[in-house]
Amino acid sequence: MLDVGRLYQIGIELSEAVRLFNHKLLDVHIHDATLGGNVCEATNLPIGKGTINFPDFISVLRHAGYDGWLTLEIRGSEKEIVEGKDFLEA
Repeated sequence: MLDVGRLYQIGIELSEAVRLFNHKLLDVHIHDATLGGNVCEATNLPIGKGTINFPDFISVLRHAGYDGWLTLEIRGSEKEIVEGKDFLEA
């Protein structure tokens, strides 16, 4: 399982994490995050509320051939959850 927001929040390059663990990835937990700060406030954000470049990250996953689960793991309103789902499906 790759936890995108937490890796990003502590400064790990997401494309490198995908490269290193692609052969073992079964699930990718998706939530936005910001760099630094309190981990409770800086992670599990709705997509677009943090600073992760999701178009680039999704491109990295596609390029790596990842075809597994993307699990939304966010704190947000129902609208924000649906918007995140719609974004990932697009």
